[in-house]
Amino acid sequence: MRLITNALARFLLTTLLMPAAVLAGTGPDTQDVELPGITPEITKAYQSVLQHVQSGDSELAVISAREVVDQLVAAHGEDSELLATPVIYLGLAQLGNREAVDALNSFGRAVELIETSAGPFDPGLVPPLQGIAMSHLSLENYEVAASALRRAQHVTHRHKGVYNADQLAIVDKLIEVDKITGEYRNIERQELFYLKVHEDVYGKADPRILQALQRLGEYMAHRAAKFRSRYLNVEHQMRRKYYFKQSFDLYQRAIRIIEENYGDMDLRLIGPLRGLAQAKLSKGFGIRTASESLRRVVDVVKANPGSDVGDVARATVDLGDLYTRWNDGRATEAYREAWNVIPDEDIYQELRDELFGAPVRLVPTSIKATLPRRPWRTEDEIFTDLEYVVRANGRAARFQFVDGNLVGNERRNLRSRLRNARFRPRVVDGEVVRTEGLILHQQYEVR
Repeated sequence: MRLITNALARFLLTTLLMPAAVLAGTGPDTQDVELPGITPEITKAYQSVLQHVQSGDSELAVISAREVVDQLVAAHGEDSELLATPVIYLGLAQLGNREAVDALNSFGRAVELIETSAGPFDPGLVPPLQGIAMSHLSLENYEVAASALRRAQHVTHRHKGVYNADQLAIVDKLIEVDKITGEYRNIERQELFYLKVHEDVYGKADPRILQALQRLGEYMAHRAAKFRSRYLNVEHQMRRKYYFKQSFDLYQRAIRIIEENYGDMDLRLIGPLRGLAQAKLSKGFGIRTASESLRRVVDVVKANPGSDVGDVARATVDLGDLYTRWNDGRATEAYREAWNVIPDEDIYQELRDELFGAPVRLVPTSIKATLPRRPWRTEDEIFTDLEYVVRANGRAARFQFVDGNLVGNERRNLRSRLRNARFRPRVVDGEVVRTEGLILHQQYEVR
């Protein structure tokens, strides 16, 4: 699993370590600053590290970073506190060069140097602790990575309070680790905490919390949808109801903040309105309540001079997709309207092909493809190719298995899933049309 990239290393070098750039004399208005131990040669080596990382040359970045470390060791010894930042630079360069084990050693050395000179809670520990976490992520040592991230977070708490904004990148990375390890309760706590930080820093009605509100609204809707209502006991039904209510409230709160600060036709409304519509659909609300939000999206887009053809067309297509999912005949008119929005010019052909060039499966977005056991007839990869048509109303029909080694009930199950699917049909000259000869290539895994 590749979780470390040059881009990430560049980001950390140019953001988390800006004080180091100043120390090296590379930051703004620092050319005339003289600091003990920072020679012109070391300054030049620092600059080389930054240049190589920014250009994506990881190998040269590692060489330059080692040069900085070696020069400082020669001048001040192995235990000098001046070594901490250069060693962090070296670790980041090594991460960018996919040298995770070496990077881990470099970040660990930086932690030891900082702890020795400034104690176990110095804020300078945050970058190397994050580096340790990323090194372990690259090595798939997820529990150790999470532990390093939590320590980095704790350091920020001691210096800037529990709800400080500096920790948000750490929270994001903790959520990433929890998703990998399946710690879903931790994910929920972290997502709630993410919003709480924004509220504490900016206030509960400030537009700067909008991203956090929508993010949590999406998460809550996703959590709720995991509970399939027909199979739930009373406890799970209550949890499903709770998550959906939270999602609705969060989206509606975001909408109110936008309306109060920017007006009721601001383009910022599109995100929470779409999210609210999707959550309502997942909850099983009728088409009327869900379409209200999407109709408003269309109105907002049309009312803004800054909206382009693509914005208007996609908003109208979204409404058509909603109607298609509910077998509502108004879908045809919505698709026709979207088609007519797009000028008949060559520069818009790519947009028209994207929206209408081929049928698009709306639900289900994916088809579960696992088998409880391997068929006795084969040890080969299990797959099937199913040919079908999509009618003008978005329904699939005329199924025919043309290849593969899938047999029995699983064939019937796949055909049933596709029969119950809904597609945005192809559109030609403003009219929805039937599409034949479509192939679903489905591969299967054995549990």
